[in-house]
Amino acid sequence: MSTNPLNPPKKYNYSPEDIVRMVMAYDTANKEAQQRSLTPEEAFLWRERVVEEFAQLFNTTKASVRGKLVSEGVYIAKVYTSKRAYKASKEKMVTRLEEILGSPSGAFDSLEKVNKETIENIVHYMKLLQCGVIESDMADFYEGL
Repeated sequence: MSTNPLNPPKKYNYSPEDIVRMVMAYDTANKEAQQRSLTPEEAFLWRERVVEEFAQLFNTTKASVRGKLVSEGVYIAKVYTSKRAYKASKEKMVTRLEEILGSPSGAFDSLEKVNKETIENIVHYMKLLQCGVIESDMADFYEGL
């Protein structure tokens, strides 16, 4: 919401009716996001539209509307993915790769240090080999090294 210097956002005293309208609209937006099977980021943006609409309606800030929704216990904060969660995903990919290849646990631990795209590429090319889309003679692997 852009602020207009001639009509700046003011502290708004929400009436009980205003609160009910906001909570119901926010809850409806949340249910719609679930029905549409939106990603967490998309669902947040879907709900955020309600926050923006009420901020404009009441000529107040989005933070004020969010604060009221928080105090009412209905606000759902944006989900952030930490670097740790990303690493756990790589750990799972490497563990699954070990299982598929029948390798002992921990055989590919050093793969966890590469980026996720590299692991995905290895799996992709293994699938292509398995399906016969590409051919390779592993006996020739060490030649030329």
